[in-house]
Amino acid sequence: MILLRRRIAHLLHSTSRAATLFFSSASQNPLSNSPFIVEYLISSVGLSQEAAIKASKNITHLKSPSQPDSVIQLLKQSGFSDDQIKRLVVRKPNILCASVDKKLRPKMKAMMQTGFTESELTQLLSEIPSFFHSNNAVSRIQFWRDFFGNEDNFLKTLIRGRFLLTSSLDNRILPNISFLSGCGIPVKRIGSLIKSNPRLITAKLGSIKDLVARTEELGFCRGSGMFYHALDSVFKVSLDNMKEKIKLLRSAGWSESEVSSVILRAPYILKISNKNLADKRKFFLERLGCDMSYLAKNPTLLSLSLDKRLVPRCDVLQLLKSKGLLKRKVAANSVMQATNETFILKFILPYREKIPKLLDNYVAATAVKL
Repeated sequence: MILLRRRIAHLLHSTSRAATLFFSSASQNPLSNSPFIVEYLISSVGLSQEAAIKASKNITHLKSPSQPDSVIQLLKQSGFSDDQIKRLVVRKPNILCASVDKKLRPKMKAMMQTGFTESELTQLLSEIPSFFHSNNAVSRIQFWRDFFGNEDNFLKTLIRGRFLLTSSLDNRILPNISFLSGCGIPVKRIGSLIKSNPRLITAKLGSIKDLVARTEELGFCRGSGMFYHALDSVFKVSLDNMKEKIKLLRSAGWSESEVSSVILRAPYILKISNKNLADKRKFFLERLGCDMSYLAKNPTLLSLSLDKRLVPRCDVLQLLKSKGLLKRKVAANSVMQATNETFILKFILPYREKIPKLLDNYVAATAVKL
């Protein structure tokens, strides 16, 4: 029995020592047994080990640098930065398997012909690399360029609304645009809707019809100037959240008719969070002495930023009053809705000598650019 125990102890000691040597060796060279492509992604593309392992899963058949090198070389020659190449490879690793002459170069040339500069194209493709493999990308880009016209923010619109370039024009986009146009929304307004809510125009037509019906139930008429604004708000708020918002407005002290009036005049109030509304209501009641009936008549006040406009302007007015410099009563509506330029000209510049830091403090609080 004693001899058996000694032999077991010896075996355990030997096994432990061997395991220690194995794990020590592995920790010193974690990539020694890694596939070629993992090492390539780390050394040539600049990915972290974790990102390289994840990106390599579908391209483990690459066994030499010749193919991925040709892709990297083309991307660099085309103006892609190292960071853009990394982003591109992380999002679409199989880009490294694509033929430079048969796919990538012709695709990039065709997309350049739609009006993009080199820097714009590299930004677009690094953000949405699926375009490299899309057969309809060029025609869809051209469609949206024609639709929006000479838009300065065209690239930003496409990147933000990447679904615009992946949804079918014939089966989804064109029928939706036609329906919205039939609702009395001008094409320019439809463009604004798309930029604000790219997913709206790529939704199923039935879903858009439901949104229009919900907008009409709130009292908005097709073809009216506010219908477009209301549809924008309704799209961004679920039906349950909308009901909850209306319930909150009633509990805040507004009658049913006042709630309807507020929504008809300022439909964007539906998009404001419940907490934000509660904070603004408290601010107007406690700091400016405005009751709910005043806010019902001036609902746009509730859309203004509490931190960047309402509070800083209120602080300026109260400081002027405390020093006896503002003796006349000013209407909250006109003061808070005035442009920054108008507010500064009326309530800050005339008092700069008596309160030297007034302008600096206001600019710091509002982040306004002079």
